[in-house]
Amino acid sequence: MDLLADRPDVPQDGPPDGPPAPADNRHGGMV
Repeated sequence: MDLLADRPDVPQDGPPDGPPAPADNRHGGMV
């Protein structure tokens, strides 16, 4: 998962940036 590691705005322990809808609601945006 180089995508998560390359993106500091995306938590590595969180879900992939594939589904932005559920991930955005669950993490309250970019946390």
